[in-house]
Amino acid sequence: MTVQSTASFARDFLHLPEHIQRKVETAIRQLVANPHSDWNAGLFGRRFAMIHFLGGILILLFTLAVPVHAGVDKNKARYVGGTVKEIPEQTEGMLFEQNEKTMYFTWRTGWWAIHYNRIKSLKYGDKSSGFPALMNRRAHFLTIFFQDDQGTKHVAVFEIGKAKVKTILAILELRTGLKIEYESENARKSARQ
Repeated sequence: MTVQSTASFARDFLHLPEHIQRKVETAIRQLVANPHSDWNAGLFGRRFAMIHFLGGILILLFTLAVPVHAGVDKNKARYVGGTVKEIPEQTEGMLFEQNEKTMYFTWRTGWWAIHYNRIKSLKYGDKSSGFPALMNRRAHFLTIFFQDDQGTKHVAVFEIGKAKVKTILAILELRTGLKIEYESENARKSARQ
């Protein structure tokens, strides 16, 4: 188990009700303290039940974790990260054009605007996300490189919902006069769909 998956497991574990947490902790302590006890207790012995209980908890946690990592809503965008201090990381909102000079990102508690003439470069990429056996979603990422009023270089990375990709990319190319750099041929194809 990697550090990231362990942290994810721990985070999801803390969201379980306390009585289930206590049962899982007790089962793990018993299993670790005496791993070979009840080995001959038959097919439905304590060890068999404990292993199935822990397996069931793990399946439940992974099932609950799928929506957390499923991506952004198809009509929205999420600020993933970058150097924009005004937007909290992982904030979901709307990315849209208000007029011919400015694009806005709005979220529940605020807004951020970028003038098209400040944008210096655009990059688009996509990647598979989710559990392959359960779903095969593609996450769509737009990276905007721009300069502020003082000439300082900045970057903003947005995950864009599938329904908005084509429109946002077309608007950005039109308004900035820049060609979007695609990370791969697959990204170029998915942007056209």
